[in-house]
Amino acid sequence: MPSGCWSTWPTSSFTSCSPARAPSTTSRNSGRRRRPRAPRPERGRLVVELVVAGVGTRMPAWVAEGWQTYARRMPPHAPLRLVEVPVAGKAGAGRESALEAERLIGKLPERARIVALEITARPWTTEKLASRLENWQLEGEPVWFLIGGANGLDPQLLARAHERWSLGPATLPHMLVRVLVAEQLYRAHTILSGHPYHRA
Repeated sequence: MPSGCWSTWPTSSFTSCSPARAPSTTSRNSGRRRRPRAPRPERGRLVVELVVAGVGTRMPAWVAEGWQTYARRMPPHAPLRLVEVPVAGKAGAGRESALEAERLIGKLPERARIVALEITARPWTTEKLASRLENWQLEGEPVWFLIGGANGLDPQLLARAHERWSLGPATLPHMLVRVLVAEQLYRAHTILSGHPYHRA
């Protein structure tokens, strides 16, 4: 019998069809529309929060779009979010990187694994990043990727970092770095999940 059809009597051949009604999302008691529930991670899988913290709060439209493209593709057990702090500006003349470091440190939680984006560090292959991501998921602590401003990260932040990661020897706009980090994290996730996005 087609969906939405019902019989007027169990033994009758007469049926009547009406459009099937979608389940209501309105509570009978309050009359308020319920919000859709966020997807839950798979059972037995630890959740690791991935945070990219960068200097600069006015992302160009193309940077914001690039970031969202990859951030929204991350799975529920490895959500990716962005934290921004203002550039030092005139108030920090002569000590820009130190002031920006203080602002980044002020955003850090008590417990977190810190990965500093540093041009002089060793670059990671995507496969190596995927291996690290797998280990971070087992550890369960949030992982913060720190991106400095025009002058890079201050030595005090580099000293606090558990790991340093270079995207290569080329000088990149610091706003672009956050998009590249997001893409690489998504690519690492697809390697672990067997998704065909990554083709080495």
